[in-house]
Amino acid sequence: MYAKKEELPRWDLTNVYPSLESKEFTQANVRMSEMIANIGDYLEEHNIDPSQPPKNKDPKYLADVAGGFIELANETLRFANTISAYIYSFVSTDSFNDPAKKALSEWEQAYVPMHKNLNITFQGWVGQIAD
Repeated sequence: MYAKKEELPRWDLTNVYPSLESKEFTQANVRMSEMIANIGDYLEEHNIDPSQPPKNKDPKYLADVAGGFIELANETLRFANTISAYIYSFVSTDSFNDPAKKALSEWEQAYVPMHKNLNITFQGWVGQIAD
C-alpha cells in the first residue's frame, strides 16, 4: 500500500507582490528602471566622470555629491534587491518556471546600467578625487 501523498509546503509571497504577472510587479520594475535612470542623471548633472578630474575640488562639495549619490544608490539597491529576491524565490524553487525565468532575464537587463553607474562610473570617480 502506498502512503498518501502530502501537499508540499508553499511560500506565500503575496505580501511582496501578488504575482509575477501582477500590475504591482510590473510597476515595480518600471520604477526600478526610473530610479536607475535618475542615478544616471545625477552622475551627469554633477559631472561624475572617472575619465575627467572634478571641476570643483572643494572637499565639502565633493562630500555632498558623493553623499547624494550614495543615498540614491542605497535606495535603488534596496528596491532592486527586493524585486530580485522575489524573482529568485520562484526560480530557485522551480527551474521550469518560465515566467520567473523571463522576469529574471528582464530584471538583469534592466539592472545593467546600475552596475555600470555604481561599479564603474562612481568608483572610478572616487578614485579620481582620492588621488
